[in-house]
Amino acid sequence: MDTMQPHRIETSDIVVWFKESFYLLFRRPLAVTSVVILFLIVNAFALKALTSLFGNVNNVVLLLFFLIFYVCAIYFLLIDLVTVAQHADHSHIIGPLERLYNVIYYQKVFFRMTFITFVTGSLILLISLSLVSGANVQEGSDKLLLTMVSVESRPLDFLLEMTANLLYFFLLAIFFLRVFFNVPLLVFHEMGYVQAKRLSHEALVLNLKPLSLALIIWIVLLYFSMLALPALVILLLPLLGMFLYVGYRHIFLGKRQNEIAKKLVRATRALKEQRQTS
Repeated sequence: MDTMQPHRIETSDIVVWFKESFYLLFRRPLAVTSVVILFLIVNAFALKALTSLFGNVNNVVLLLFFLIFYVCAIYFLLIDLVTVAQHADHSHIIGPLERLYNVIYYQKVFFRMTFITFVTGSLILLISLSLVSGANVQEGSDKLLLTMVSVESRPLDFLLEMTANLLYFFLLAIFFLRVFFNVPLLVFHEMGYVQAKRLSHEALVLNLKPLSLALIIWIVLLYFSMLALPALVILLLPLLGMFLYVGYRHIFLGKRQNEIAKKLVRATRALKEQRQTS
């Protein structure tokens, strides 16, 4: 894979990425819905465990444990989603056992990346807590955890708001670490973490303007989800996995759109309609 090099894209291509992401998303609605529901259920249990440990463990330590759990969970989610996206892109069906195998197999490759992302995301979060609360890290963590464990009304809305918030810090971490495309590179190619990070870094430097625009759009969407429409995160979670795959496909494989698959889908629909009318 030494010959693999990123391609330059235009800022306007980001709009195409979102269109292609929605297209892949709606080609596999059941697959992505099931994994997102599972992800939210796991996060709900994690929040319950956090509540039970509150007051028995130092809040900074407790918050960091929760964050590393979340980073692991989001990488599990993204591994599965980019795999589903690739199969949808090639009009293949992937079964649940194969998806489970991929998630378990590739997670060992992500250990280093998980740790580095956790450290970076934690620093961003803890510094943000200190700045927002006007206090030190300990007091900021105390206030945040007290808010998290004190929610009695609208527990689902809070879970979705929390997920959007954590996803925001995760995106900032992988962007500033320059590992934006590490997930598809590690999953689809036989390469190590260092080589994947080098290629992802080159892609970011080469396409800094369009990828910065993409990050800003995602931040705006996540903030809107946090402040006004928490349910939007149910769509944003799987869309992010599709978006990473589409971006990887365009920058590293040179494939901006999959017109062949779209024509195949349209032809299949037309054939079904013809059979129904005849």
